Amino acid sequence: MTLVLALTTALSLSAKCDWSKVSLGKSNKCNVYTFEVTGTADTCYKHELLVIKKGATTPLYKGTQRVFSLTFNDTGYYYVKTIVRNACCGGDTLFYTLIHVECKPTAAKCDWSSLRLQQWNQRNYYKWYVSGKALDDTCVDWMYMIYDYQTKKVDTVWDNRGLCEVQFNKKGKYKMYLKVWNKCKGCDTAMYREVNLIYFPNCKFVYNLKSTKAGGCNDSMVGEMTLGPWTKGDTCWEWYSYIWNGPMLDSLNQHDWDSMSDDQLYMYYDFNDSDLVWLKGPENAARIIKYKFPHDGHYLIATQWYNKCLGQDTFFFTRITIETCTTSGVTTFIKPDAKLIGVYDMLGRPVANIRRNEVMIYVYSDGTTRKVFINE
Repeated sequence: MTLVLALTTALSLSAKCDWSKVSLGKSNKCNVYTFEVTGTADTCYKHELLVIKKGATTPLYKGTQRVFSLTFNDTGYYYVKTIVRNACCGGDTLFYTLIHVECKPTAAKCDWSSLRLQQWNQRNYYKWYVSGKALDDTCVDWMYMIYDYQTKKVDTVWDNRGLCEVQFNKKGKYKMYLKVWNKCKGCDTAMYREVNLIYFPNCKFVYNLKSTKAGGCNDSMVGEMTLGPWTKGDTCWEWYSYIWNGPMLDSLNQHDWDSMSDDQLYMYYDFNDSDLVWLKGPENAARIIKYKFPHDGHYLIATQWYNKCLGQDTFFFTRITIETCTTSGVTTFIKPDAKLIGVYDMLGRPVANIRRNEVMIYVYSDGTTRKVFINE
């Protein structure tokens, strides 16, 4: 609500001028005001306006526009000084308007609900990736920090477009902080992940492919998750195994399927539940995987070791290609020498995670390049 008190002290320097229709109109939406000097529409009139807070000496506005807008950052009483000169009749007038600004908008809130901090690791090598609709705002920025519980120090960590990579060289407890802020709205949020680093040097997944058909085509697998010096009496360990197969994986050609790094595959694939064809855990029996592949295609196996006493886990990806069985009964696995070493956009900028609906350039270790477009 705005209270307006008009002090219309008109000081006319010439009796020839009629100031009876001259006034200052105003309208507002909360703390944003629009002022208009009325009754002075013809070219004879010149205007001078000044806005100052009651008790202050520095004006908030000083101008010559007949219509102007002003945003008040604080509540309180303000004077608007209006001087109007009429060059045709040779006179001028001055009057003050006192306004009471009572409305102050609440600070704009940020919606951080879409933010996700994903974590991926193999033993002591960790990656974090922040994603979410909120990051599309150009006002939003972020920063990664790691707190070392042993040294009680905080280090800022460099990231590449949201992807942060850290290789820990010492055992211990760490905390990864992600701070995100909106510099336009003045709000922020923070997310974190705990890392209790214990090496898992003997984590392995060993498997064999075999055929259940007379033709000799590989169509089944027997695999085992191992953990070095582990005994069945150790109840801290949980074992999880997953197998995915679906159109998104099968759409990759054999070259990309074999040469993509695990983290590139992790960022590319959406891990759709409808593609999950095998899931076991956390019991010890999940260490053993016996699976018959229903058809040819690309199968992604994730094996996860989780120590619930330490709150730490690690996992590996294993990729298996089941090819169409030929009459000769020979299954060929192609392992190209060239490896995918980089992904770039069309402007030559490195891409941290594979994007859909955009042309990207794949660069291989043998110097060859290939343009790739992945549909949504």
